[in-house]
Amino acid sequence: MLQELSSDLTGLAVRGRIIFIEFSRPDNLRALKNFSQQILSNALAIYLDVSFETCWQRNVDRIKRLKDQGIDAHYVPKERMEKSYGKDDKDQLMAESPIPVVSIPTEERDAFNELDKGIEKALEKIKEIRSLP
Repeated sequence: MLQELSSDLTGLAVRGRIIFIEFSRPDNLRALKNFSQQILSNALAIYLDVSFETCWQRNVDRIKRLKDQGIDAHYVPKERMEKSYGKDDKDQLMAESPIPVVSIPTEERDAFNELDKGIEKALEKIKEIRSLP
């Protein structure tokens, strides 16, 4: 599926256009390796660095807020979510990524300040990539 997406992206690549693709744990590095060199040569990974427990708690909080608003909301049981997303390949991604990676810490309860700083860092990296031949 990702190789097909890579092929589709080749046709969408236009100077000045930014395309965002979101991945989830546990295999970010493996996912990246499915993209063509043409796509990877103009790519940047933004890694939102947050623990599984924090992600889980944020999901629980979000569901509670929705239910408090009268919205019928449900979530995946923790054990099932842990099976799918409990492992993280951050260290391997940072060491072996075929593209630059900007890691943004988002562990804090209100991580918007860190997110803002990380986005600024990512924008600087995008400017560097765009200036390459």
